Amino acid sequence: MALAQGTNRIVVGGGKRLRIPATSGVTFYAGSYVRINRTTGLVVKPDATAALIGFGICERQVTGDGLAGRYEVEVLLGDGIMEIDQVNVTGVDNQNDVGDQVWATDDAVLTLTDDTVSTPIGVVSRYYGSGTKCKVLLYPIGASEAL
Repeated sequence: MALAQGTNRIVVGGGKRLRIPATSGVTFYAGSYVRINRTTGLVVKPDATAALIGFGICERQVTGDGLAGRYEVEVLLGDGIMEIDQVNVTGVDNQNDVGDQVWATDDAVLTLTDDTVSTPIGVVSRYYGSGTKCKVLLYPIGASEAL
């Protein structure tokens, strides 16, 4: 379910802070999961599209206005060792899910379900023992395209 307001994300480790042009007419909330459209170079919400690369977290709310690059999304992009902690991942239910690949289906949902089109954004690195709460180790930009 897509975000309707900002949310806090617990980020562990490094990452690269970048300012990337926003897709026209799209609102990105603080805490939104984002990817980059390989064709346009614009930040987009994750979906089942093959042309998406990288994975990051929006750091403040912005809405793209259609003027090329006028509004930029401040993104903490997975680059090196970066994890998001205490997140729910649909399909996670026990310790055996550690190491399984994770996909992003929109700006708020992570899942173990391979959509067969887009690339995974990381792997489950820790399970907290109940429900779907876990830690996800993010792939550096470009790494998931090689999978």
